[in-house]
Amino acid sequence: MGSPNVTYPINFDSNGNFVTSIDLPVNSATLAAGALAIKVTDTGGRIGTTNLTIASRIITLDPASSVRFSEVKVTGSGFISGNLGATITYAGASVATASPDTEGDFTTTFVVPVSAGIPSSNTVTATMSLSGAIASASATHTIPKAFVTVSPDSGEPGSGVVVTGSNFSGFAILDSITIAGVPALMRPAPQTDKDGKFSSLVIVPTAPVGTRSVEVGVGVVSALTPFTVKAPLIAPPTPTPTPVPPMTPESGLAQLLGENNLERVWNFNNTTKVWTFFDPRPAFSEANSLTQLNSNQVYWINIPAGKSLTLNGKERTLTSGWNLLAW
Repeated sequence: MGSPNVTYPINFDSNGNFVTSIDLPVNSATLAAGALAIKVTDTGGRIGTTNLTIASRIITLDPASSVRFSEVKVTGSGFISGNLGATITYAGASVATASPDTEGDFTTTFVVPVSAGIPSSNTVTATMSLSGAIASASATHTIPKAFVTVSPDSGEPGSGVVVTGSNFSGFAILDSITIAGVPALMRPAPQTDKDGKFSSLVIVPTAPVGTRSVEVGVGVVSALTPFTVKAPLIAPPTPTPTPVPPMTPESGLAQLLGENNLERVWNFNNTTKVWTFFDPRPAFSEANSLTQLNSNQVYWINIPAGKSLTLNGKERTLTSGWNLLAW
């Protein structure tokens, strides 16, 4: 091994010992992991040998599984030392660069491409080259499949359930929600957040009784979960009560309005299949379509703070968030 990897002359002490340093060249031998033989020959032809272990190049990912547009940390070791750039690719596309330190180690981050499949398994590779010699290492990153849950997991037609999804495309508008194959997506359709999550209230449509499924579609990605459609409740005959005159939302919900504790009210007419709403904010005064609160109608009421109060002559206990009650 000659200059510039070794500085000559190398002088021996009176006992025939010496100390020197060498810079390992970058070639196919030094890039191969394992034992590397080093041989020393003095001017008298005497030979000494030793073995140097070349570390394997590896990269690790943290996390090794995450959704699209998430940040992943890449840690590498055993690469060519110095300030040479390593290129990080994800499924063949460049996503980051890194510069190994004097020990051949590096740490960098990249963002999972939004073009990656859901679900998918993708190869992440760190590659660097010098004088035609190439050093690389790979690891696998997975994108989990999309999934949905529904709460409660059963209900009769006309009842409300909350559908929650994860691992879908980020910032995407839902294309469909079906229950037993019947469309149930509310309008305007909800949108996923940056992590591909969403939560949406839906009304169970008229569908065959039994174990069915709730299916969600966002672009080309879909997921489903079991759901039980119950038989419609049949109440026993009761005396016909004296009809209670309908109230306006402003009068029927006056206590909540006076405390600024009302955000929005929704009603679904199961006969006309039409949604109406009331929002107390001035900006919605012309858009509000819910003008009457009728007895025996079901309403979704959203309040920011839980409260016990009397509504339409009945004692009610409402919790923070959406409350489903019969008027």
